[in-house]
Amino acid sequence: MLVDWYTESLRLTFFVDSKWNQRALLSEISDATPQESRVLPPIQAMQEIGALPSSKLNVMQRPGRIDILLGGSKSNNIVDPAEPNYKPFF
Repeated sequence: MLVDWYTESLRLTFFVDSKWNQRALLSEISDATPQESRVLPPIQAMQEIGALPSSKLNVMQRPGRIDILLGGSKSNNIVDPAEPNYKPFF
């Protein structure tokens, strides 16, 4: 039996010291400028979102944790291979 696998996104999580000082990381990781950056004081979080040539990068920092999510851009169909504009994420 053949099974096809499709990737919509990749997530990388780092568990860091809870005293980690949050700072802008997106430009350090990708050399891209964040299109959106926000600080969420009630949950002690910081989020940055930036566009790469064919994908979107989201960096979310919380106490003790950093999540880096790489996903397809909204203009690319990475979900439905039956559609004519389908382009695999990987």
